[in-house]
Amino acid sequence: MNFVNFVNAVDAVSIGVWKAALWTAPALLKDYGISTHLWARLESGWCPQDHSVSFVQDVSTTSRRELRSLFLSRYSPSDTVIVSHGSWKFPTTWASEFAGLGFPWIYVPQGMLEPWSLQQHAFRKRLYWKLVESRCVRSASVVRAVSSSEKANLQALLRDADVRLIPNGIESVSEEFRNANSGTTFLFLGRLHHKKGSARLVESFCRLPQSTAPGVELIVAGPDQGELARIRSLQSQFPNANLRYVGPVYGKAKEELLQTAQFFVLPSHSEGFPTSVVEAMGAGCIPLISDGCNFPEAKRNGVCLNIGTSVESIGSGIAQALQMDSLQRAQMSEAARLFILRHYTARPVAEAQAAVFHELTDRSGKTTHRKVA
Repeated sequence: MNFVNFVNAVDAVSIGVWKAALWTAPALLKDYGISTHLWARLESGWCPQDHSVSFVQDVSTTSRRELRSLFLSRYSPSDTVIVSHGSWKFPTTWASEFAGLGFPWIYVPQGMLEPWSLQQHAFRKRLYWKLVESRCVRSASVVRAVSSSEKANLQALLRDADVRLIPNGIESVSEEFRNANSGTTFLFLGRLHHKKGSARLVESFCRLPQSTAPGVELIVAGPDQGELARIRSLQSQFPNANLRYVGPVYGKAKEELLQTAQFFVLPSHSEGFPTSVVEAMGAGCIPLISDGCNFPEAKRNGVCLNIGTSVESIGSGIAQALQMDSLQRAQMSEAARLFILRHYTARPVAEAQAAVFHELTDRSGKTTHRKVA
């Protein structure tokens, strides 16, 4: 039994998408006997060997005809479900092609059909949607939303589609209570793209009087996608602000940053589901997130500070965080960690994925839903 994941690319820039595609692989295999396969363009050094992925196919080195032949020789509709991640690129068209041959298909836009995202390059997206994407999506068996907000938006956009909510999350959460320390570190960790609000965050922080106070700092980490020049300019404009840009970080370095920070800030205009926020909360960071992060559950449960996307509103959120005493920080940090542990770790999400897998394959009477002993 196989989940075959189509992802446009496995590289540093698209790390959120491909990790979201693969993070439940160990639980799916162990608990349900479902193997996770990946078909994607692989950048050198980014083969995801640490996710218990059973098979990886690099689609950048083989012709479309050869890949079609390889796929059909390896998989059968009776024991395979295709999962495409993202919109606008080959995963959708490939998945649609194989759906036409009888393969069940789960379409996962990963936030790329959210209203704010659709407004970017709007004319091109409307045209492509009408001519290609929407026609392909009609053959999807299920459309998966990764947040409650995205589910509502997808139901409005795809009125006849079977839209299911299965959130993203993280493999595990730190089991240790995190003691508050005397420092105050705010962390932005993600692509330096205007959607994410990294430059607005830097400006907000630098304009606060507390930005020059001992023990208060902002660390910005991530690959540049157009915002670094503005951030460098702000560093020059506010030379006394305690601001550090550390570049892209992965693996152990990323874990150490999350353990260093007390607050994680993401003033995003639009996210499918903010896995980076979940990772940070799992490490005990207190999140400062905008409505565009599509994580209203965190707000309802009182485990985040809500901010806007403007320079002024981000600054207000940071000022609010700075007013919290050590006890308040410790209590909110632990509440955030436990919230993720209970709702956004691998076991409950893998269970939901397995249920959909067997539902789709059972439609042809080929398999039954059972958990591996």
